[in-house]
Amino acid sequence: MKIDAYLVDNIEMVELEDGSKKIVNSEKINTIKVPTLPYVNQLTIKIDLTDLVVGERTILEVHILDHKEKLIGFSGAKKIKAEKASFSMLCQITMVHTSISDHVFRLFVDGEIVSTDTYCVEFDSDSVTQKSRLSS
Repeated sequence: MKIDAYLVDNIEMVELEDGSKKIVNSEKINTIKVPTLPYVNQLTIKIDLTDLVVGERTILEVHILDHKEKLIGFSGAKKIKAEKASFSMLCQITMVHTSISDHVFRLFVDGEIVSTDTYCVEFDSDSVTQKSRLSS
């Protein structure tokens, strides 16, 4: 099994002629912009699975850690059964960001880390500029 997982900004699902669904228009992002702290975000992680054994069952889980390696968000266990050799899925996690810093998400398969990626939380300069003007 091969896995690629990454944070995406915009997700669109389309239904194909055979009735299956496909994820399109999902761009990988490395930065989350926030207008203030703390700030509630909904993160969307796209998980591409390939070289699967059809019929095999597995458990996926995503953990989000802050710059101090503290667990600040998780998906819970997602049980999947491979119905074809490759597919993509989404994991959405609503969480509160409390710091402007680098964060990590880790993908676990059957309890083992199989993928790690980082993203940065930054202030949205447009929101900061607008807030500054309003308080003047």
